[in-house]
Amino acid sequence: MPIYDPLKEFLQNSNKATVVLSFEEIEDVLGFSLPASASKHSAWWANGGHTQASAWLDAGWLVESPTGAVHTHTVTFIKETTEKKYEKTYHKNPHNEQNEQTNSKKLHNTPQEIFAYFNCTFPPQDKHQLRESYLRMIKENHPDKVAGMAKSFVELAERKTKEINDMYEKASAYFKR
Repeated sequence: MPIYDPLKEFLQNSNKATVVLSFEEIEDVLGFSLPASASKHSAWWANGGHTQASAWLDAGWLVESPTGAVHTHTVTFIKETTEKKYEKTYHKNPHNEQNEQTNSKKLHNTPQEIFAYFNCTFPPQDKHQLRESYLRMIKENHPDKVAGMAKSFVELAERKTKEINDMYEKASAYFKR
């Protein structure tokens, strides 16, 4: 049995859409202490590329904010939606830019979908909520966060940053009407 399977089973047995666990609670589920890198490096909580990520991904869950996990020592797991499954599938094939452009248009056609991308209400209360969410997402996904790591991580961060900027441009257009 792989080492992180207890976490996988825990998430599979949850009937919630979101599960928030402290590092201590995760250690209780696993039956052992997390490695030091889990509390130092957000990449440890990234959705892919590591053995531990297979536990939550195989169970159908994603980590909401790898950067936030390191800062708060709390992990928010979110059950995958159709949109999140697309992102996970796309990121497994980082050279498929045509697929990204086609699927991005399909996923974000309505203003509701665009603002949901930023976890904002629709109709939006004001530009401030959108701007704060945008800045948080850029900070979490900026290529500088993975500078010095494998080229694939940098390319992934560049694509994600471009996607965030494109979506922000679409959302900002709503306020120019």
